[in-house]
Amino acid sequence: RGGARAAGGGGSGGWSADAASPGDWGGLSVGAGGSIELEHAAVRWAQFGVGAFSGSGLGGFVVRDSVVAHSQYQGLYVNASRESAPAAAMVIDVSDNTVDGAAHDGIAIRSEGAAAAVPTVANNTVNHAGSDSGFFRWPAIAVDSPQLDPSRLTGNGGSDNAVGEMGLS
Repeated sequence: RGGARAAGGGGSGGWSADAASPGDWGGLSVGAGGSIELEHAAVRWAQFGVGAFSGSGLGGFVVRDSVVAHSQYQGLYVNASRESAPAAAMVIDVSDNTVDGAAHDGIAIRSEGAAAAVPTVANNTVNHAGSDSGFFRWPAIAVDSPQLDPSRLTGNGGSDNAVGEMGLS
């Protein structure tokens, strides 16, 4: 499998690691009816590193063995809803990634509805997340779903996060 790399500049037309800052570009995202499968990628200096802003109709969200760094908001973000089960179940798998320097949650997964996906969030390392200067302190990892399986939420860790725990609801 291949990987993806993207870099942006701060409006000067050029790119330089010295000039890069969180939010330089939008990030990678998928909408309703779409899917994303990303492996062995590096995504840096985005607003949302990799996200699914689909509400209903997400086909799937798989991000594995990747690095997401210096996001203005969340590093990895899913907001998906499914009320009835289609022929193929929606897959949400966020595994073996490193997320560093997300101003909000390092990883935020929201899967809701009667046919919500059972998310896998495993073996990720989240460092320096949740440091947004506002009044709210963001958790390193947040997972919100009526379908939680503890065996799919293991091996996550990290350091220097505003809130080091995994938030589950």
